[in-house]
Amino acid sequence: MFGLNRRKMFGTVVSFGTGIASRSVFNSNSLWASSYEQNQSKWDNEYTWGHTMLFMEEYHQGTMEIIGCLSGELSHVGDLTSRAANVIKNGGTVWNSMNAGHMVGFEVSEKVRGNPKIMKDHTNFENLNKGDMVFTNQCNKAVKAARDRGVYVVCVTVNYINNEFRPQGFTIPNEDNLMLKDVSNEILHSHVPYYQGLVHAPEIPEITLCPSTNTGLGTLYWMLNAEIANKLVEKSPKEIDKSAEYLKIVTKRIERVKEHMPLIRETAITMAHRIRAGEPGLSKVLSTLVYPATSIMWNAVQ
Repeated sequence: MFGLNRRKMFGTVVSFGTGIASRSVFNSNSLWASSYEQNQSKWDNEYTWGHTMLFMEEYHQGTMEIIGCLSGELSHVGDLTSRAANVIKNGGTVWNSMNAGHMVGFEVSEKVRGNPKIMKDHTNFENLNKGDMVFTNQCNKAVKAARDRGVYVVCVTVNYINNEFRPQGFTIPNEDNLMLKDVSNEILHSHVPYYQGLVHAPEIPEITLCPSTNTGLGTLYWMLNAEIANKLVEKSPKEIDKSAEYLKIVTKRIERVKEHMPLIRETAITMAHRIRAGEPGLSKVLSTLVYPATSIMWNAVQ
């Protein structure tokens, strides 16, 4: 969109000193601000470029906001999973293609260890039949055709696909300028921000860093699975049960990541210095720097 390559561009971020670790500790909301006067750190004199929060703190904050917003979708998740359970009981199939994003395709794959394989992966819509149900990020004529022939389509919002809930002109238009309402029966919100990244670097105003798609879509996917599974095995299941329990567990575990922030910061700075020094074998670490907190968050949840 801006003519920038995320990977190439991030090399510039590393050159700005310590990259993700370069934000100031002086903000009153910072993890260390309350004890700053008593316990000065070795990073007190680093140049902050006007940052008011550590990159990892901003990413963590944005992640918690997405998770918090998903609690507002629990009622809708309850309704949709009741329908999905009935589809399966009646011999139909619940399909999944809510997998747009850097890592979410791996997270929501039917092949992932621990996946109950309730929601089936698919790559096209021609094989979906009347009576089936699909959760998808896609918005095109094939999706609309599936809905029109009797597939119950739930479009899930994502930053990569244009929709009616974001500034127009920010994303490439969909096929025939279709919007989610044009191709779906219902719309489910993932609360991934339309600009995708959660970290705002003053040096790079053209783009936000560190993607959030996996946070919104991944969490929502497992909420749906937990609730559908429960409704398939329980004789008198609650409308909202296991999805809320899963969300509570995720929230608690991601919150606990804060405990590791000092160690994460030390590690990030060491990595950045080694990369800038051209240490052999560390070029692949750049991918970790581009998607740092996402990996950390989901590893903490597993």
